[in-house]
Amino acid sequence: MQSYRTYLTDRKFILSFLSGLVLLASSLLVQFFVTDYVTRQVSSPVTDIVLSNTRAYDVGGIFVWGSVLLTIITVFILLIKLNYAPFVVKSIALFTLIRSVFVSITHISPFPTRIAIDSTFFTKEVFSGIFTGNDLFFSGHTGTPFLLALIFW
Repeated sequence: MQSYRTYLTDRKFILSFLSGLVLLASSLLVQFFVTDYVTRQVSSPVTDIVLSNTRAYDVGGIFVWGSVLLTIITVFILLIKLNYAPFVVKSIALFTLIRSVFVSITHISPFPTRIAIDSTFFTKEVFSGIFTGNDLFFSGHTGTPFLLALIFW
């Protein structure tokens, strides 16, 4: 494991990491507009054999605080393995961008018996339009941990 000084003085590493941050910011901007679009142009819900035959459980706390915990764990691992940072940031940005494209062409409305995630954490102004709306396909809350697991494996 090389020291922080080695990475933070390497011009290629810094440019790669900064370009990843720009790509991530761009993909979140695209996601913002796609979420707004699919919220305005909502379609019909899709039935599901499992969801139709089970009762709705409130997993909002797991969903919200699990995302926060995942972010903290990812940052902690990246502080230990700094050389992974550009790749992780670019991978998450690309995942978000691809997800935004698929959300815009397959916008599905929420299942009728769903429990709305009503978290005061994600309703703050800074998250407005990024984590709310009808952007349900494909799932970012399961895809992102899987992508990170593949990266850090």
